[in-house]
Amino acid sequence: MSYIKYIRIEGEAVSAVEETVHRRTTLPEWLAAINKLSPQVLASPVLPEGAVLYAQKGTQQLIVINQPAAVKKVIWRTTDTLRGGGPHRTRWQLAIPPHVFLLVFQHEAINSSHFYFVPRPVTDTGDMLFHCNLANVYYQETVMPAPICAGTVRLDAKASLAAKCQGFINAFWETEFNDDIQPVLVRRSDQCVFADGKPPIQLASLHAWDKATVDTPDFLTKMPWPFTPICTLSEILNERWVVS
Repeated sequence: MSYIKYIRIEGEAVSAVEETVHRRTTLPEWLAAINKLSPQVLASPVLPEGAVLYAQKGTQQLIVINQPAAVKKVIWRTTDTLRGGGPHRTRWQLAIPPHVFLLVFQHEAINSSHFYFVPRPVTDTGDMLFHCNLANVYYQETVMPAPICAGTVRLDAKASLAAKCQGFINAFWETEFNDDIQPVLVRRSDQCVFADGKPPIQLASLHAWDKATVDTPDFLTKMPWPFTPICTLSEILNERWVVS
């Protein structure tokens, strides 16, 4: 038995961690021992960091990945009509609450991708998923809600599932967010990403969001949760995940 102490950094959170190691072996030895017990024990592939759920239905694989709250640097692209209608790019740093990527793969390729804000990491299928106010995530109701416009994201078909998931997440944040794919920010209260039917002052615009982030990077954790619920993860798994 041995003890390991280390520092773990997740977004803006820093933790001092102490782990107890009861036994250490090599990965090949461990896999060989598992295979001797039962070839069916390993029911899923190696999953990416933050994975909280893996499921299979027919030829599809669904994986839910928690991501911690963090400050993200993003590029927002708008149509600059004053300068001939060409694209105009601006850079922002935005406080992002805990969030979830839900990715569906069919064979080796990604079939659909979805994004949700959550007040805390998902730990149970009964946990609620919420709308987000990011562009590139469609608001309109679909069978599987909150689909991502993945644009030109391309994944290596030969990569592991874990590598594909991480590659997609990296590409999502590196992609330019287009103003032609905007969330519904202000409409009726039941058709708005914000629970009160309008954004709080800190999220009223990109300028306000950026300023609130600079002033207080964790401001979203210090205010009432502002986002509208969609459904539980259980509802997606049992009712909305349809495999043709």
